[in-house]
Amino acid sequence: MSNWQQPISKKQLEILASCCENDQDKTELLKLTGEKYSEEILEKRMNILDILESYPSCQLTFADYLRMLPCLRFRQYSISSSPLCNAEVVTLTFDVLRSPALSGCGQYVGVASNYLAELKQGDRISCSVRTSNMNFHPPEETDTPIVMIAAGTGVAPFRAFVQERAAQLICGRKVGKTILYFGCRSENYFFYKNEFDKWSQLDGIQVKIAYSREENVPKKYVQDLLWEDRQEIVDLYRKGAKFYTCGSASKLGVSVKECFIKIIRDVNQCDEEKAKEIWENIDLDRYSVDVFA
Repeated sequence: MSNWQQPISKKQLEILASCCENDQDKTELLKLTGEKYSEEILEKRMNILDILESYPSCQLTFADYLRMLPCLRFRQYSISSSPLCNAEVVTLTFDVLRSPALSGCGQYVGVASNYLAELKQGDRISCSVRTSNMNFHPPEETDTPIVMIAAGTGVAPFRAFVQERAAQLICGRKVGKTILYFGCRSENYFFYKNEFDKWSQLDGIQVKIAYSREENVPKKYVQDLLWEDRQEIVDLYRKGAKFYTCGSASKLGVSVKECFIKIIRDVNQCDEEKAKEIWENIDLDRYSVDVFA
């Protein structure tokens, strides 16, 4: 399958320029392969069709257009359920992407998310299960405390983590403190709210929500909650807790890292350079990250 929404490459711009009957269009397209490429093409996610619509003198044949399309890359989703709850059912959590295109031309439609959203009960799909990051799974010792940090659909694997710990608690296992920090726009974006509310009633499980756009609620992000709970975070770390983060690499990943470095500075009364050094030496088995673009 091909991905027609992929930003056009510099080489493809040169090909389209060579197909232009208008010299001015040809010149403008060649200019886009230079310094303006990042700003005008990548940031706006201009694809081949966007360019063809903007430069009608470009006479590209349909066959050549199909040959220029890149193959659609496979999509990976975190499993959001635990086999302890139901070994025969696997759930996925995803956001259906459909929004105005950055190019200003029509809508940008997520290929995989919209495909999955339109499936009907009983439909079959082609997929495979892959082993996750070796460190990104609940600890084998159920009494080990865990702290999970997520935003948006990054909550997917942690729904499975909390579901598993809830099942262990109900079975009478000794389970370490389990805290989920979840950031979302408003209560309407609080995925699995009823389940998390139910699990939060169990001893040792806490779900803390940061709403960024909820009416009549102070605007907060997960890093704000982490900073407020910094003493508990430090205490849990000293007790051997494992930490996990899942969400946007450029937003959540960066902000959570900055917050942890800030906490290290506060605890150790050191400068930022020393705090970063301590952070870099934290055992990867104690802090696992699964972030996406």
